[in-house]
Amino acid sequence: MDIILEKVNKTKINKKLLLQYSKSKCNKIVSIVYFGRSGSQFLYGLLESHPNFLSIKSEFRAYWSNKYDSPLGESIKDQLFNFLGLYASLNEKGEHQMVRVKGTNLDIHIPKDFIFSERDNKIKNKRRFPNIYKFIKYFLELCSIKYKNKKILNNKEFFDTVFMSYSMCISKPAQKEFIILYNHHVPDKSEINIIEKNYLKTTIIHTIRHPIQTFVSHIKRYLEPKDRFNGIEDKNIVYHCLSCLFKDDQQLKSRDNSVEYAIKLEDLHKNLKFELNKIFKNLNIKFDNSCLKETLDGSFTPGITGFDGKQIKNTRKQKDLYNFTSYLSNKDILKFQRIFEKNYHKWNYKFLEKILEDNNQSNTVFDFIGDIEKKHNFQIDDQKILDLIFRRASSKQNIFGLLSKN
Repeated sequence: MDIILEKVNKTKINKKLLLQYSKSKCNKIVSIVYFGRSGSQFLYGLLESHPNFLSIKSEFRAYWSNKYDSPLGESIKDQLFNFLGLYASLNEKGEHQMVRVKGTNLDIHIPKDFIFSERDNKIKNKRRFPNIYKFIKYFLELCSIKYKNKKILNNKEFFDTVFMSYSMCISKPAQKEFIILYNHHVPDKSEINIIEKNYLKTTIIHTIRHPIQTFVSHIKRYLEPKDRFNGIEDKNIVYHCLSCLFKDDQQLKSRDNSVEYAIKLEDLHKNLKFELNKIFKNLNIKFDNSCLKETLDGSFTPGITGFDGKQIKNTRKQKDLYNFTSYLSNKDILKFQRIFEKNYHKWNYKFLEKILEDNNQSNTVFDFIGDIEKKHNFQIDDQKILDLIFRRASSKQNIFGLLSKN
């Protein structure tokens, strides 16, 4: 730590910007979560350059859950270094790790996706990773101004200071009041409820996509051998993806003053400005044209997949859904429509009609399961999946709705 602090002390920062940020407030938070593979990262990339948002692409997974040995410390400095040890990386692709849940023998996946560089990256058309020493200096200096009489920070104070310090590193202009844009990613009701207790106003935005498309995309992603890390056994991948969809469509908020709604990925691609404007009106902030392009740290980065029309099919046309779901048989599609019938109605997705008879006889609950078993050479527990589907059918969970057009 001493060597790092020595480098921090030699690092120059913008003192004027620091003073401006010391007067900024953060009383509101927007949490973006997914429904399977539904474009949550895409929506985040569109919103993050808005001048009213403080944003970091990192998930900070389980920060608000207290499920892991949290970055505690006997001083603010200890808290910061423990936090960086858990989430930060100098590898531009990030790192994967399994972290033990406090008081159990269970390990959970915590990505180290808070990415820094040891020098200022000024290469054109390349993502700028903030200087780690500059970030630490901004953080400690900001704490010395805003919290000069405090020995340690509470969860909200620490979280806000991380976002402010990061934003100063990328020279984002200060505002009197910021909104935290949290790339929450994984829906977690208990975490949302803790967030609600810490912020005056919480907005939860779910990105959704046609249930069949998001499931197929999720399955394919988990079965990719390239750079795959998820801590899930191959034989449990189908069960995991289905169970995620079954729980990720439920309402998360617990307070009346919290706002919660869904944005359809198909609608973002169909009418981007209109859909974004609905979000900004709901937040009572002005539309900003910078949000019409995906960015990272406020700068357009070539190579980000997003608003090019190629990543999403128009599911209003039956043939497009067939093309996308060659992975599934007609019988599988019918089963999925029944399973997600409530979602179809709630989110205005059209049911496919005139599905041809499928004479293919399969001994599995879904035809595609047999294909996966054959291709990847492992067995999947059909009964376990059937039990999951039956529990879903009998549940009475409250599914969140779409953001209104007004």
